[in-house]
Amino acid sequence: MKLKRIFPGVATRTVPRVALIGLAGLALSACSALRSNSAMELIQHQQEQQAMMRSAEEAADRKNMPTQSEMLLNRVREARHDERYFAVVAYARQYIRQYGHAPELDALYAEGLMETGQEAQSQALYASLVNTKFAAQAHHGLGLLAARAHRTAEAVKELTQAVSLQPANAVYLSDLGYAQMLAGDLDGAGLSLGQAAELAPDDARTLSNMAVLLLLRNQSDNADALMRKAGFQDDARQRIYALAAKLRQEPAATTPVAASAPVPAPETPARATSVMSSGEPLVSSVAPVTVDPPAPARHPDALVSSAAPVTSSVSAAVSAPAPVSDDASSPSPLMHQRLVQ
Repeated sequence: MKLKRIFPGVATRTVPRVALIGLAGLALSACSALRSNSAMELIQHQQEQQAMMRSAEEAADRKNMPTQSEMLLNRVREARHDERYFAVVAYARQYIRQYGHAPELDALYAEGLMETGQEAQSQALYASLVNTKFAAQAHHGLGLLAARAHRTAEAVKELTQAVSLQPANAVYLSDLGYAQMLAGDLDGAGLSLGQAAELAPDDARTLSNMAVLLLLRNQSDNADALMRKAGFQDDARQRIYALAAKLRQEPAATTPVAASAPVPAPETPARATSVMSSGEPLVSSVAPVTVDPPAPARHPDALVSSAAPVTSSVSAAVSAPAPVSDDASSPSPLMHQRLVQ
């Protein structure tokens, strides 16, 4: 009572201040709790984001990692690139046993079968690919098989189809040009070989075919210039001369030859006169290679030396129509009907 008289109103003011202080404490506690909850939520959100990123990266790694089937298919590709065709056949059969057929695998398998002498199986497999995205390879393979069976007209037809699907494939053009020579179509051969030579000026088989064609047209000076610039050694040049002489003496294959018809044995070993992409090159002895090899479809190692390109003037001579000789005694540039392996 004395306090009230001495200090009137003290008690009445003290109570509201205490209340305000309590309320402020409660508010601060609430704010702290809210800040704590917000921080925990932020940390949790960041952790969830990091987990999602790690999961996405792991999924991408799994996707980019080659599967067992892809690894086996790569083995087939590598064996084919190295021309280890028996290995191609073995790996392909292993793939088919484990994973079944696939178009790319079948194209590689068909080539391996052809190169290991299993031509009937190869032909059936190639025929199954003519309506796939590997149709060009299929027609090329069928053309080579027809050529080996001495069905030159069929070979020209199949190789023409392959070129129509891949017009800038130098290997297909070179093989078509040689088949056209055998069929007696020198003008067509000149066009095909001229394109092949300019697309792949360092390819030994194409240059060999061009030299043969020039000799058949009695353009020996151009043929000699081509072989000299290409760096062909003497034994390779002699093979080209011998092949040209042989082709002049045999009739052109203008009609298909039945698969069951008897075929005379060649006078010389078959592989010694091969200028097709599926066999050993005619020009097997050339100067050392000093240029980076291109990536042809079938014979990456058949290159010419670092001599200057020979396609500027010689390809024009090859693609030009053959001159008509007034000399009745001059040899007729006719092709023989068989395409040696």
